[in-house]
Amino acid sequence: AVETGDPNVLASLLQELAHRNALRSALAGRDEEDLAPLLRMVAKNATDPRYAPVLLPAADVLLDVYTPVLGESIIIDRLFTTLFTKIQSELAVQRDLLGLQGSLDLII
Repeated sequence: AVETGDPNVLASLLQELAHRNALRSALAGRDEEDLAPLLRMVAKNATDPRYAPVLLPAADVLLDVYTPVLGESIIIDRLFTTLFTKIQSELAVQRDLLGLQGSLDLII
């Protein structure tokens, strides 16, 4: 799914794996060469509203599975940092939007 570069394909595959309770086992056991493209694609599309409901839980599983090996690969560490930064940025935008919505509710 990652080879296609299509986030629809990746999201569909991850959704099906989650539905079958096979997501953790499918994501575990990857080496740097296999994990990097997957992490790159998840980080790139994790905050897209079309894919977030599937990719964010998958990112959570990836973090759970690969936390013990953080620090062993600079590339994987950077990709997890990129993912974290992107999610943190999205959360800040969502907080700002909620504040704006509250202000608009007072006016309307």
